[in-house]
Amino acid sequence: MTGLDCKELRDDGVSFEEGTSLRHIEWTNDGQVLTVGAREGDIYTYLASLPSIYGCFESRVVRLSSLLELSVEDHFSERTTVKVPIETEPAYVGLGPLPVAVGMNTQAWIYQYDMTDETGKLVNKKEYLGTVDTIKLNERFAAVLSEGRIQIHPIVEEDDETEDRAITLPSNGAHPEATCMCLCGDFLINGTARGNIHYFNVFEGQSVNEFKQDGGAIRKIYANEIGTRLIFEDDQHVVQMYNPVNDQVLPVPEFFGTLEAALWDSCDRHVFVLVDEKNYNVY
Repeated sequence: MTGLDCKELRDDGVSFEEGTSLRHIEWTNDGQVLTVGAREGDIYTYLASLPSIYGCFESRVVRLSSLLELSVEDHFSERTTVKVPIETEPAYVGLGPLPVAVGMNTQAWIYQYDMTDETGKLVNKKEYLGTVDTIKLNERFAAVLSEGRIQIHPIVEEDDETEDRAITLPSNGAHPEATCMCLCGDFLINGTARGNIHYFNVFEGQSVNEFKQDGGAIRKIYANEIGTRLIFEDDQHVVQMYNPVNDQVLPVPEFFGTLEAALWDSCDRHVFVLVDEKNYNVY
C-alpha cells in the first residue's frame, strides 16, 4: 500500500477536547472497539463497528443497529422501522410475524413489536438447559435448537402450566440428533444427523410427516413461507428440493458452490435463490 491508496475519512474521525495529549491507541483483535489513552490519565473507548447479527421473516428484516438496540424494517410496504431496546448485546437473533428474540449462551429475551406505532416491549425472558444454537418464532410459539434437541414453547408464558405445554424433539431419552430447523406457519421442520426431515405441527402437538434421504446428515434447510417446498443440503454438500406432499426429491442443477443461504421469492412461489460465497443463483 502506498500513500496514494489512503485518504482521510472525516466523517469517521474522533475529536478530543483541546489540550488533550494522546499517548496510546489500540484496537481489539476483531476491530470492533478502539481504545485511546491520554497522558492526563483518561481512557476513551469507542465502538467502531457492530457485529453482523440479523434475521428475516417474509419481507421484514431485523438487524443490530447498536449494542443495545434492534431495528426491524419492512421492505415490502412503506419501509417502516421499529426500534426495539434490548437488555444485552446478543449473539443471535430470531424474527417472527410479531415477536423478535435475542440471546446469548443459554438465555433468550423475546419482544413483541408493532409496525403500526413503531414500538417494542419485552414479553418473556427464558433460560434453557443448553447453549442456544438458533431460535425461530411464529405468532404464538418459539422453537429453540440447543445441543441436538429442539424445545417448543409458547412465547407468552402466563401461568405455571406453561412448562407442561413445552415440547422437546426428540423426546427425552431419545438420542439428540437435530441438526437444523425452521418454523413455517403451523409447522416446525427439522433435519437430523441420520438424514431425516421431520414435519411437526406445533399447534396440534403432532408429527405429520417424516422423510429419510440417503445422503447422510441434513446440514441446512430452507422452507418456503408455508412449508410446502424445502431446499436442503446434506452431509455430502448436495443441494436438493423436497416436496412433503408426495415425498418427491429433485436435485438442484448447476450449483457447485457452498450453500450459504436459500431465499424464496415473496411474490412468485416458483422462484428461489441459492447463495454461495460469490454468487446469487436464481431458479
